[in-house]
Amino acid sequence: MAFGPFNVGSGVDDRPMPASYTLPTTGWIEDANDTSGYPYRYDLSVNGITANDIAYVIVPYSAQKWAVACGLCPDNETLAGAIRFRAAAVPENAIALTCWLEKQTVATAS
Repeated sequence: MAFGPFNVGSGVDDRPMPASYTLPTTGWIEDANDTSGYPYRYDLSVNGITANDIAYVIVPYSAQKWAVACGLCPDNETLAGAIRFRAAAVPENAIALTCWLEKQTVATAS
């Protein structure tokens, strides 16, 4: 899945554009050692994203009831190629999302 209609890192136009995604009801992984209250995780595949980037995620009003019902964590984590979501339970209904990606440049010592 490509993230938004822009050229990541190309220098052409790196402004974040919204992209629509859906968190499914399958594919969630349970972390039996979790102590945060969010033992289920789902990695949403997103081309071009890195662990240094920031993903701004909005759950639209129409999907709020499903996010609340599964205890969707209000935070997320970016990874190489994915956005990680966590929940208290596996969602019983798919959850629509709108995402924006903010690319971060990591400075290296010279």
